[in-house]
Amino acid sequence: MIKTSYWKFSKILNIDEVIQQINSKLEKDVDEKSKIIINSIDNEDIIKQSFKISENKIDYICFKLVYVLKSTGNIESETEIVIYYDDELRMNVLRGRQNVKKYISSYFDEEIWGKIVDDKPGVSEDLLYWVFKSYIDNPRTSISNDNSLYLSSLKGYRGVTKDQNNSLKGEGDRITEILGTLAFLLNNDLKMIRPKVTYLINDEKHTVLMDIRLTGTIMFEISEYKGDFNRKYELTKMTYILSILCSRYIIPKFISSYNHAIQSKSWSAALKRDFLKRIGEEIKTRVDIELDKLDKEIAADDNGIQMTLLETAVGYDEVEIVDVEIDEE
Repeated sequence: MIKTSYWKFSKILNIDEVIQQINSKLEKDVDEKSKIIINSIDNEDIIKQSFKISENKIDYICFKLVYVLKSTGNIESETEIVIYYDDELRMNVLRGRQNVKKYISSYFDEEIWGKIVDDKPGVSEDLLYWVFKSYIDNPRTSISNDNSLYLSSLKGYRGVTKDQNNSLKGEGDRITEILGTLAFLLNNDLKMIRPKVTYLINDEKHTVLMDIRLTGTIMFEISEYKGDFNRKYELTKMTYILSILCSRYIIPKFISSYNHAIQSKSWSAALKRDFLKRIGEEIKTRVDIELDKLDKEIAADDNGIQMTLLETAVGYDEVEIVDVEIDEE
């Protein structure tokens, strides 16, 4: 999946001015050891490009920001950057949030670009629980009040135990049906969800698999995209187009829909409590059913009837404890 973090500039420049500024400084010294080189992507010139989301035309440019060792010419690191103008001059950096501001501030001088402003999405743990509850209770119903955003599936989540000692994750096509997922939601801190979302705008349809993280890193999977862009744009452009679709349309729609749910009282602390209480009751019911089955098997075995071990197939869906840190991005 492709990682992205969102930023914007306090100074207003149009895309033509951005291109002029970048072409005037294709190299810049960072310190005695390193310098930054601006490289084009796929040997193309850094030029203004555009695409449409419904009737909204968005101009953008993309390039690589490369850190190079002066002594050897070896590349220390590189990342792709998308700059576009919407209501403000915005930048999607195609990497996680860790140390990104220091990385980009070395090139974008404040006197030219203004301050680089953190445009981290307002994603909270409560929002992630709301999404989970919305999918479990109403998987075929729009989560937005204007019927523009749907959850096609939930394919993953990550979190940490209350004592912060273990990280946990669940992955698969049917994780919401697994007992371990319900137990996780009941007594752990949710940090990331991986929904496949369908976004409708006028006569267009876009389906994207995304990671939504509390850290502010948003990820998406190009190979899972299905929609109108498949017919309109080359695959080489899809990374940049989908990053803008997610940053300016889908993620804001998640947040506005969550806020509307709170304002309309279709989500609240009391409803979250009821949701978690219902999960606890579901866990107890499932455990009681399994214990009843086991009691019957033991009784049958005592009567000389051979026990049959039943395996419940769950495909590749799984819930497990992992050692990774989930807040590194």
